[in-house]
Amino acid sequence: MSEAEKTESKPKVTVRIAERTIADAKLVQHFNVLHARFEDAESDLLNTSESFQEDLGGDIPKTLVMFAELDGKPVGVAMYFPTFELLTGRRDLWLDDLFLKPESRGHGIGKLLLAEVARQALHRGGTRLSWIVAADNKGGIRFYERLGAVRDMNRILGKVEQAELEAHAKRVLNLPPGYTYRTAYPCDAHHICRLTRAGAIYHDRPELQEIGIRSMMSTDIPPFECFLVFEDASDVPIGICVFFRSYSSWRGSCLWLEYVFVEPIHRRKGIASALISLMTTFAVSRDWHYAGMHYVVDPKNADGRRFLEAQGGRDQPQWLIYRLEGRALRDASELPSNLSIGDHTDPESLAIPPSLPVPFTNQRPRL
Repeated sequence: MSEAEKTESKPKVTVRIAERTIADAKLVQHFNVLHARFEDAESDLLNTSESFQEDLGGDIPKTLVMFAELDGKPVGVAMYFPTFELLTGRRDLWLDDLFLKPESRGHGIGKLLLAEVARQALHRGGTRLSWIVAADNKGGIRFYERLGAVRDMNRILGKVEQAELEAHAKRVLNLPPGYTYRTAYPCDAHHICRLTRAGAIYHDRPELQEIGIRSMMSTDIPPFECFLVFEDASDVPIGICVFFRSYSSWRGSCLWLEYVFVEPIHRRKGIASALISLMTTFAVSRDWHYAGMHYVVDPKNADGRRFLEAQGGRDQPQWLIYRLEGRALRDASELPSNLSIGDHTDPESLAIPPSLPVPFTNQRPRL
């Protein structure tokens, strides 16, 4: 048999984007069930085939999904969603779940899926792909670091659990007398820039002052929600809360707190807590709360961490944030878009659990 014939006879792995069909929705749910069983966490699984069919479609899909297929048969899945970073104005991607069937490990299929998600990030104009990995998942960490990923030492993951989030929405904290709030509009881009810059300076992060927010606000549908707080009889805001809908593969839409800031002279009046209450009421009314509220915070931001802890937030040290960005993201995106089984066998990756990131849920990683 010639070399060409040998290559042709090898099983082929390709990647395709999921479509808004009941067949693809059922396939996503099939992988979800397999993953939940692997993690011994089936009780955390709330999504259904019907909800996936709705979430995969529309002008702004709630989640994006791709499948790895071996000779046309699905063997792996990657689920990811768009994120927005206010301090840079970047639209990046967050990898929520990457799962391979156990028998499909060790052949580079996980790398193939990650490479395709990296391409999608660049195609959307992003500069970073982020995800979380369990701190005790040494095999997964080695896998990522060999691809050029680095641990994000400037951000730690925090979370407010679903029950606490729902309690916030019921409390309905009002702004103190003399203050009002409203939803931000595109014409408020300069206000958002000013308050974001003020927060960066206050927290001694001057490198974060360059903001691309104006272009985001100029779109028909900005990638985030924003509340602004004003003193009565003033048209200059003194507080801001920015948030958006993120997604859990297992539980559906959830809440991401991106930024909350009140000018120092107006603090200790309950304004920031009232903004959190307004945000949670908004989110719960839209069913964005089934996986709680997530956020990332600078480990050095002691004031911010204390405030979020008072709102029910807790650091999640059992999870580490990893990222591909810049040159590493481009290098990952240039990996082959398909492969033949037998071209690549990675003995070390055989020890890696078939699940890499674990979706945003209430569970803790298994030790």
